[in-house]
Amino acid sequence: MELLLIILMGAVIGFFLGFFGSGGSILALPALIYGLKIDPKSAIPMSLVIVGLSAIIGAFQQARQKAICYRVGLVFGSIAAVATFISAKLSIYVTGTQQLILFAVIMIISAFSMLTKKQTSEHSKNNACHLNPMITGGLGLSIGTMTGLVGVGGGFLIVPALSSWAGLTIRLAMGTSLFIIGLTAISGIFGYIGVADFHWSITLIFMTASASTTIIGVKIARQVSTENLKKGFAVFVMLIGFFLLLQNVGVLE
Repeated sequence: MELLLIILMGAVIGFFLGFFGSGGSILALPALIYGLKIDPKSAIPMSLVIVGLSAIIGAFQQARQKAICYRVGLVFGSIAAVATFISAKLSIYVTGTQQLILFAVIMIISAFSMLTKKQTSEHSKNNACHLNPMITGGLGLSIGTMTGLVGVGGGFLIVPALSSWAGLTIRLAMGTSLFIIGLTAISGIFGYIGVADFHWSITLIFMTASASTTIIGVKIARQVSTENLKKGFAVFVMLIGFFLLLQNVGVLE
């Protein structure tokens, strides 16, 4: 029964990651903690492994559709990867509950930002992967730090950041997000080695199921309007964020 649950949760998470260009960790972390009863300190790095591989597979799919802005991705991703590694090492000084509360607050703020900020037009001339090094680097540093500290891929932060502040369309933001998640997840995994137990048997099963459905999510996302994608993603992030916040401050037991 537990094996079937792991496979099912992994498949659902992979689909969401491919569909939204992010969101995998938002589901993976609660699934590992509340579904499989894994300690947050182990669940956090495990989610990085699971989401990291799925993101890499999704990024290959997006690359075939020319939906990745490599200039932004490399600047953002390289800075974020270094910040992720350092903050992952520093995570031993923060409790699991504190990490989850921070995770939830960031999710809610990020979702609100996506709902209120105007999206770059799909036909905007700015769609051509323009790069502002200061904005892109600053976003990479801040989000990389949060990714390592909270231990998630960070796509729920990266997509709105690229869409609202870096000036990419939502589709380019989603594709580039997968590319960046792959880089930061790998860095975070190395950062957590020696710091946490990964429970590799569960991780590998979960990861395989997740990776297998990421491609499906990417394909279906191409058929949906970008505005619906943006709104749906923001509402999804906000609901999960409120649940985690209430759960970890003791309102929901």
